[in-house]
Amino acid sequence: MKSIFHRKNPRNYWPSFQRVVTKQQSFVERLFLLKTDEGKTDAEISQALYISEQTVRRMRIRYSEAH
Repeated sequence: MKSIFHRKNPRNYWPSFQRVVTKQQSFVERLFLLKTDEGKTDAEISQALYISEQTVRRMRIRYSEAH
């Protein structure tokens, strides 16, 4: 297995902490954006997408900070 640490290039020395998004996660996020655009509440979105209300709240925070 290849090491993620590269001593020759200091920029690549520390591992990246970027969020890895799977296809399923990106699909849920797109559906989330559609539901919020429709004016749905957190409870309605969580029931429709089978995710917790806390996840919906985190997604709202993430997208409000990004845009």
